[in-house]
Amino acid sequence: MVRGVEERLGRARVRRIQAPLLSSLVDAELLEGGFLGEPRRRSGALVPRDAIEAALSPRSRPGAALPPEVAARRLGGEVLRAHALAEVFPEDVATAHLEGALHVHGLARPAALFALTLSLDALKVEGVPGAGGRTPSRAAEDLRRFLAQVGRASRTLRGYATHGVGVPAANLLLAPLLPGNGSEVPPAPDLREEAWHLLFEAASDPAGSAAAMGTDLDLLAEVPACLAPVPALGPGGRRTGESLGDQAARSLALARAVVAVRASGEGLPPRATLPGLNIVVGRAALGDPRSRELLREALEAALRGTPIRLALERDGIPRPGSLLLRDPEEDAGRCAADGGMRPFCAQRVTLNLPRAAFRCPPGDLAGFLRECDRLVDLAVAAHGARRSLLATVAAGEGGALAPLFVRSRRAGGPPPADLASGSWSVGIIGLNEAVSHLLGEEFHESDGAVKVGARVLSYLGLKVREAGAALDLRVHLDASTSGRASERFARLDREEHRREQEDATAGRGHYTEGAALRPDAPADLLLRLEREGRLHGHLRTAVFRLDPSAEPGVSEEGLLVALEKAFLHTGIHQISFEPGAGAPGRAVARAASSVARVGDGARVGDGARDGDGARDGDGGGD
Repeated sequence: MVRGVEERLGRARVRRIQAPLLSSLVDAELLEGGFLGEPRRRSGALVPRDAIEAALSPRSRPGAALPPEVAARRLGGEVLRAHALAEVFPEDVATAHLEGALHVHGLARPAALFALTLSLDALKVEGVPGAGGRTPSRAAEDLRRFLAQVGRASRTLRGYATHGVGVPAANLLLAPLLPGNGSEVPPAPDLREEAWHLLFEAASDPAGSAAAMGTDLDLLAEVPACLAPVPALGPGGRRTGESLGDQAARSLALARAVVAVRASGEGLPPRATLPGLNIVVGRAALGDPRSRELLREALEAALRGTPIRLALERDGIPRPGSLLLRDPEEDAGRCAADGGMRPFCAQRVTLNLPRAAFRCPPGDLAGFLRECDRLVDLAVAAHGARRSLLATVAAGEGGALAPLFVRSRRAGGPPPADLASGSWSVGIIGLNEAVSHLLGEEFHESDGAVKVGARVLSYLGLKVREAGAALDLRVHLDASTSGRASERFARLDREEHRREQEDATAGRGHYTEGAALRPDAPADLLLRLEREGRLHGHLRTAVFRLDPSAEPGVSEEGLLVALEKAFLHTGIHQISFEPGAGAPGRAVARAASSVARVGDGARVGDGARDGDGARDGDGGGD
């Protein structure tokens, strides 16, 4: 190959040549030599000229140029992305990513993790983590200073994660720091002041990467039975002599204050930078009048356009995490006293299910599953390659991830987390379109389509676990919410499968996230809950999206009844109330008003047969 390039240059009598032209000559020699896949992979190892020009001098509108620091950071991400595709991942994985068969998230920050969790009780004891190998800052002695440490810790951890940080049981673990004992609830104005400082400190930097994810706060609507006996830690990480169960009243009052302040937004940073709020709902919360009041106020805020998420925890054990990923915790007590930064997810790879279906003729479910086998093997191979890279930056004290996984000699004690304990994610996009190609029917059109979708998810879940076990990795199947990955998949599929794509999407040209019904499908709220709930049970994390503020006529009481039905009679994991998400407003208004009239004994779906404002997780340069 080298001799061929030299002969070409000799015949042209060229003594100096620019790098892009030399790269093209090398590609030509590779093609003539039969190495067809290599130029495609090497093309991903180059920073595109348009990416450089867009960072330095965007032409979209006057005055749109990026500050030099932001431009340098963006171009640095492009260089790392190119390096990861060329050097970190196997050739077949890099080729599959470039061709759009799968999507490896976080390529612009290959040494970072996908998502992290911050334990507030660990913060009370150990101080701010990630101090570059030095002894962490001393734990604060009062609530206001501790909230400043929460902000510093969340900002620090966001530097190690491409898709954000989750803070589990935030209201419950902050309650022991409030003045008084567990039976004393501070006045509402005082609680709102502390809630304001919490939201302000946990907000992300508006000058940072526009794609970066922020922090999610979990607010418990009840004290789970598994956490009730855990000793409460007060200022300085010292035990107060009370349990977390004694903090129930103050915990609920603080949660209501956070929701109220988040809804008003007065004096807070821009809405896009504020932390997300996840209300964690268990069985006891549905029957407790105080918890129902919190839920009612949260749903009322959602009606006014405040992004609110509800996490439904049916087994009584809260799952720490964020909207993108909620990881089951085997030891519930680790969410509190010694939880550290566990659980965390190291990487996500999303599969293009429509592409796998388009490669098979309609009706060939077995062929589709064989294509899925190939994609899962590639995804797990990508996880294995990423683990090798992360091990090199997490093992030694000088590594980039050392503050998370190596306890400094001065601090002593065990490390905050163990790389072997992390999970790995295989996400899916476009299950609705894949089934539409195979059966000719979408999820909202046929119960049989939902059954086939559930069968596919069950098969994929088993395949993912088996492939991960072969490499000693804890791999789970998740619903991917990445708008960027969905856009890439649809755009690249139009090049090779335009006819199949148009048939499966009815000309829409885009795919639905995860295992959801498409947002504009003619289906009411009850039908969506029932059918998506049957699919959520096969996924570790999935989101049901809903925009209740699109049109008038929806009440918080109707939404609360819908929540009860979803909790008791479906497998829905999370419900996200966000502007521009979920079903059209008119359909939601009709459905929510009908839900309010449904009796307690009715099941979701009875009589329900009528024919990106959201944060999508494209952080870290996906």
